[in-house]
Amino acid sequence: MDSEPPEIVPSGDGKQKQPPAESLEIPLSTHPHLLTSHLAGIVTDFPTAFGNRVSGRLFSGIYAQLSDDYNERKVEVRELRAELKNLQIALAAAEKDGAVKQAQIENLSRARTFNTIGSGLATLFMSLGVKLIYGSESTTGWIVFLGGTVLLIFSWFYTPKKSSQ
Repeated sequence: MDSEPPEIVPSGDGKQKQPPAESLEIPLSTHPHLLTSHLAGIVTDFPTAFGNRVSGRLFSGIYAQLSDDYNERKVEVRELRAELKNLQIALAAAEKDGAVKQAQIENLSRARTFNTIGSGLATLFMSLGVKLIYGSESTTGWIVFLGGTVLLIFSWFYTPKKSSQ
């Protein structure tokens, strides 16, 4: 089928005759300007096809403008979808980093609590050990003092890990 607009033949009574409906088929294409050019050709060749010259040109112009707007929006949507995909990838990476940082904060919080309690108990045991050493029970005092020292060193270097649940 060719891309020429259908011919409208004037009749003897002053009215225009149109060919049969099967010859009026215009090939639709995915190319947006094909229909626009067909419409512009119809308006140019047959100025009264849409009522009068003004309405034909107005209709053709409106269609061309809407077609251009539609194509611009399609390009924008394509670009926005690509940007959305990139942002979703970035969001997933940021969420992963956030989860890692949150786990590190929880571990440090547990470690700080353990270190504080361990240092406090170690200081208590060492103080009690010194008091016992200078008192009547020197052997027990040394045991308590050394136990406090070991607990203090242990609490400085040991960091509890998160339990797997």
